[in-house]
Amino acid sequence: MALVSLLTSTVLLHFHGALLGVHFGRIDTVFTVAALLVTAAGLFSLLTLHPPPD
Repeated sequence: MALVSLLTSTVLLHFHGALLGVHFGRIDTVFTVAALLVTAAGLFSLLTLHPPPD
């Protein structure tokens, strides 16, 4: 959380981007990266964890 706060207030302070006509800023970037990490963790656990025995 501290790292995200530091990045948001310093490195990403004047960040503005656009992708396919959608404009996003620093807070949008933080939430997008967090969502991608959660999705990647879910896919990783889905592929690596074995189902429980019957």
